[in-house]
Amino acid sequence: MATIQCTQEEMARRAVQELERRNQRSDINQMMTVTFARCSAEERYLELCHQMAEWEINVIGTMHGGLISFLLDATMAIACRAYTGDQVTPTLDIHVNFLRPVRQGSVVQTRGTVTHVGRRIVNLTAELWTEKREKLCATASATFYRADPPQAEQ
Repeated sequence: MATIQCTQEEMARRAVQELERRNQRSDINQMMTVTFARCSAEERYLELCHQMAEWEINVIGTMHGGLISFLLDATMAIACRAYTGDQVTPTLDIHVNFLRPVRQGSVVQTRGTVTHVGRRIVNLTAELWTEKREKLCATASATFYRADPPQAEQ
């Protein structure tokens, strides 16, 4: 197992930089802007917030499941990069559980937690809650590939 020495300050700085980079793009990352809430290097998690937009609803007035999956994947990817310091961490697999609908106009909070860091693989879990962690709406687990781990860790 790879040893990561990540400080709280490093993790927060990396997460904010990644969010700034994503929010400048002209694709889904910019359209679904997420903001930094908090992180813990010691507990290996990152939390983000997202204000649901009207275009994100499906025909029954709830957030589209693909967009929920995107938020969970993005949260885990940012947590992965913020914690490890890696620049390239493509998703190898993701499993999403939809527990309850996210109603139109909701503010959601996501938490990505690093559960295992290896030389080439990082495993994470994620949760998506309504604002203030009132209702758990979805969970996920994923595996990310460390395409460019720091040389000292290989």
